[in-house]
Amino acid sequence: MEEKFEMTAEILKALAQPTRLKILEALRERELCVCEIVPLVNGEQSNISKHISLLEKYGLVFTRR
Repeated sequence: MEEKFEMTAEILKALAQPTRLKILEALRERELCVCEIVPLVNGEQSNISKHISLLEKYGLVFTRR
């Protein structure tokens, strides 16, 4: 049971970052590549890629190459 709460806390921490919320909002409408997300959230491609990796780690987004 404790493990479930810890995982939930980690997911909520991932969602607590404004840039990640912007990414999720952008992806809600349709599938986008990183280069399309960058201008939508006013970020750098390397930083956006890191945010997406973290969102993927917690199963909040799925990526493909």
